[in-house]
Amino acid sequence: MKTTPPHDAFNAEHAAGYDERWAPLAPMRDSLHLQMRLVLQELPADARILCVGVGTGAELIALARVFPGWRFVAVDPSSPMLEVGQKNIAQAGFTDRCEFHACYVHELPADLKCDAATSILVSQFITDRAQRVGFFREIAKRLKPGGTLVTADLCVLSLDQQEQLFPVWQLC
Repeated sequence: MKTTPPHDAFNAEHAAGYDERWAPLAPMRDSLHLQMRLVLQELPADARILCVGVGTGAELIALARVFPGWRFVAVDPSSPMLEVGQKNIAQAGFTDRCEFHACYVHELPADLKCDAATSILVSQFITDRAQRVGFFREIAKRLKPGGTLVTADLCVLSLDQQEQLFPVWQLC
C-alpha cells in the first residue's frame, strides 16, 4: 500500500527549515503536546510509544521529557526528516530510548507491539480515503490490545476556513 507523500516529498532542504517554518504556530504545537501528555499519562512507566511521521522529533522529545521510562519507535518515510529528528533527539539526550525507521508504518515489522501511537499532523497528507483507512489500520496492527492512538490533523469545516488557512499551511 503506497501512501502520499512519497519518500522524497520532504527533502533535505525542506527538513532543514521545517521547525523554523512552524515557529509561528508554536502555540498550536505546544497545545497538541500538552493534550497528548494528558491522554497518555496513564500508560505504564515503561510504555513503548510508536511515533508515526516523527519528523523533526518534537512530539517524541515532548513525551520523553515528561515520561523518563518510556521507549520510542520513531518512523518517518522521509530520510532527511528522520535525520533532523535523530539529531534533535540526540541533542535532547534521548537517543538511547529510541529506535529509528526510515519507512512507512506498513513497512515496520508486523510483530511490533506498542502501548500507544502518535500521528501528529501527518495524515492530512493522505487524501485518498482508502489510503487513510489503510494508514490507520497499519498503526492499529502495531498497538497492543487496548492501545491508544493520539492523532491530530489540519482540517477545515468550510471553504472560507480553507481559503484563510491555506497560506499558513503552505509555510509548513
